[in-house]
Amino acid sequence: LELEWSSSDENVVTVKPNGTGNYLTQYAMLTAVGAGTATVTAKAHNSDASCDIAVTVTAPTGGGNFTIVDDTLVSYSGTESTVTVPDGVRIIGKEAFKNNDYILNVVLPDSVEEIGSRAFYDCNNLQTVRVPETMRAIGAEAFYRCTALTSLGLDDKGVIPKGLTAIESKSFYFCKLLQGDLVIPDTVTTIGASAFDFCSSLTAITMSD
Repeated sequence: LELEWSSSDENVVTVKPNGTGNYLTQYAMLTAVGAGTATVTAKAHNSDASCDIAVTVTAPTGGGNFTIVDDTLVSYSGTESTVTVPDGVRIIGKEAFKNNDYILNVVLPDSVEEIGSRAFYDCNNLQTVRVPETMRAIGAEAFYRCTALTSLGLDDKGVIPKGLTAIESKSFYFCKLLQGDLVIPDTVTTIGASAFDFCSSLTAITMSD
């Protein structure tokens, strides 16, 4: 299947297919340009079949940009020390904040249910993340090597949200300053390999029977 990609407003978002010809155009890279909303269209070559995706780029105070596709925060670019994710975002996408060394604190709205793989990968200066009780899944390597991270949750004590069901592999790998007695709620059915390896400041991890 060969797809033709377009953006309704390249001042908001540009779109570039992976390549040319069959298969290579099934995926495309979106690049946020400025604040606003645009429609990205994928149209089948030599056919009337098409799909539209609404893309919103939000410019918060401080000059950073969020790229949001439907209910997924795809990426953030900016130098703010405290980042408040807009309400309505349900998923923090794969690698959305990866390698951002400016961020110290992140506040997630109650609408967020999932943190994707490598979402905060290697954010070396990230200290706190306000994780809402609505959280259901934390993806693989989501906070990998966030070496300054000290706390999660609503009470700044590293408490895992009570509705969480999955903590994937290496989610908190080498979060060496994550503190406190970590309580894993009985809703969690999956804990991946090495999820808390090298979290040397944790005093205890408690799981239900």
